Order: sequence, then structure tokens, then C-alpha cells
Amino acid sequence: GPTGLGTPNGTTAFGLRAVRRVTLVDPGTQTGTHGTAFSLKITGLDTAKVKSLHFTENGLPPGLSIHAIASSTNGQITGTPTTPGTFKVTITGSDGTAKGTTHFVIVVS
Repeated sequence: GPTGLGTPNGTTAFGLRAVRRVTLVDPGTQTGTHGTAFSLKITGLDTAKVKSLHFTENGLPPGLSIHAIASSTNGQITGTPTTPGTFKVTITGSDGTAKGTTHFVIVVS
């Protein structure tokens, strides 16, 4: 019967099959200046203990891009923003099986 562990019979919570998870730490609102170099580390965590993650982005300011940091589950956003504005950014990290996403804002003045 129910055990109070959130599963119908209590056994699934202690099963042998671990769920793979990728977590990207939210860096919070970031600020930059157009025409000035920008750099931001995105911290990634993976329960599978992989050597690296693949990163994709949506909404980065023009002039910025993200790449994986070698031998790490972290990513790095770098470049020189070319356009002032407020940009709603989504970064996704994937290990090929699991994905994790973070959303934050970059304000370029």
C-alpha cells in the first residue's frame, strides 16, 4: 500500500534505475556593455558523471556565443555584444540522454 514516499507501493523511490539529470545553475541577471568583451561561466552538473556537456542557446545578444569548456560539464558564454537591449536567454545543456535548461536575462547598455 501507499508509504507516504510519493509512490504507489514505495518501491520505485528505491529502485536500481537511477534517473539521469542535467542541471544548469541559474547565473541570475547579467549586465554588459555593447562594444566591450563579455564572459560568463555556466555551471553544469550531470548525475551521469560525463566528461562534458553539449550546449545550445536561444536569445543571446548579437556578438555572444556559448561553447563547452573542455574536460568539464561547464559552458562559457563569450564575445562582444554589439546591440544594446534586454535579452531573455535560454541555455540548454545535454549529455546525449538527459537535458537541463536555465533561463536568465542579459542587459546590454
